[in-house]
Amino acid sequence: MLDISYTGSSSKTLFLCNDKALHKKILRFHKIRVPKFQDFYRDYKVKLFKKLRFSLIVKPLADEASRGISQASVVDNEQAFLDRINFIHVNMKMDAIAEEYIPGRELYITIIGNKRIEVLPFREMKFGNERSADEPRIAIYKAKWDKKYREKWGLKNTFPGKLANGVQQNLEEICKRAYRVLNMQSYARFDVRVTQSGRTFIIEAN
Repeated sequence: MLDISYTGSSSKTLFLCNDKALHKKILRFHKIRVPKFQDFYRDYKVKLFKKLRFSLIVKPLADEASRGISQASVVDNEQAFLDRINFIHVNMKMDAIAEEYIPGRELYITIIGNKRIEVLPFREMKFGNERSADEPRIAIYKAKWDKKYREKWGLKNTFPGKLANGVQQNLEEICKRAYRVLNMQSYARFDVRVTQSGRTFIIEAN
């Protein structure tokens, strides 16, 4: 608007990707796998669709950097679900989204380029071994921004190397497609989950 040159995607794309439900709807339309989800707007009655099954992770609908995400965001019953939606609506004064919790490896896939795009080496969030095996392993706000918390729980970002059984190539192609579908430019990062069976889900586009 100010006629100043900049890098990165357009304001339209930034707005689109900031809405966690809206960009998932577009990806799903193009047959790119995302977790099942439902959005919940303030001042509307909260009712959970039957298609959604616990465990679910509840997040602010339009926020960044894992704000509003903690271990309490992963819910296993209706009361915990309602409590977390209410927390986001009332305490954060934001709309909310609930999506399937996908157990598995958490990968970050960066793409750069415009007409020709390149996938950079994958990064993986390692959650350490101190936690209970039953505790959801998610990148909460403290996991990203609190150094002492990361050290306490042994959280690290690592290079996982090439993924086996065609998962590497599949993920690269999926993220390239998503990059084009969302009209991204210059650079972007996708947060991805890979299950034990090798199924891949785009969690968010950044």
